[in-house]
Amino acid sequence: AVLPHLAAKRSCEPPAVRVKISELHEVVIQAPGLSCNRMRKTPEKIRVRWDGARVRVNGKKIILPAVFSAPEPVSVDGGRYRGRIIIDGKTPLVINVLDVESYVAGVLNHEIDSAWPAQAVDAQTILIRTYVLRQSKERKNREFDVDSTVADQVYGGMTAEDDLAWASVRRTRGKVLVYKGELAMGHYHSCCGGRTELPSAAW
Repeated sequence: AVLPHLAAKRSCEPPAVRVKISELHEVVIQAPGLSCNRMRKTPEKIRVRWDGARVRVNGKKIILPAVFSAPEPVSVDGGRYRGRIIIDGKTPLVINVLDVESYVAGVLNHEIDSAWPAQAVDAQTILIRTYVLRQSKERKNREFDVDSTVADQVYGGMTAEDDLAWASVRRTRGKVLVYKGELAMGHYHSCCGGRTELPSAAW
């Protein structure tokens, strides 16, 4: 199936997803033109730390949520991310908010090799998109939609992207897997260790 709001004109913005990058202990965030909604003037490189009671930016306490954005991708501990970085929560989390198509491009090479046959890669791309949109719907009242680890789908930000991954994203733009009119839960694995099992053995 194709979701109209994803596959329409290029000017139509795809939905945003919230990806948990990590729990906040201490991170270095940097980007040219970096800005934060809680700071009048934001240096291009800052250190954000959770001391167990307060979040501090370069040693100064700030109120959450703190939203970091820049004209260019934002670096978090050396990883580059599109969209915005948000720090929020009672136990603060580092969350990347970005459009779903960019998210898919940042997952694909962690779950399959984008150089494999195009039809296999496209099928995986559709599964990744379906999964994150389904989780976004089910977790809309939570602090994040998906984890960046194997708890959901492994997401590496821009460091995981390549031209072949983006080619598959463009070929399948807006396509999702549907079952009985709803987004399907298409479970998959990146490596089976040479063997597979019947679904009934797991569920």
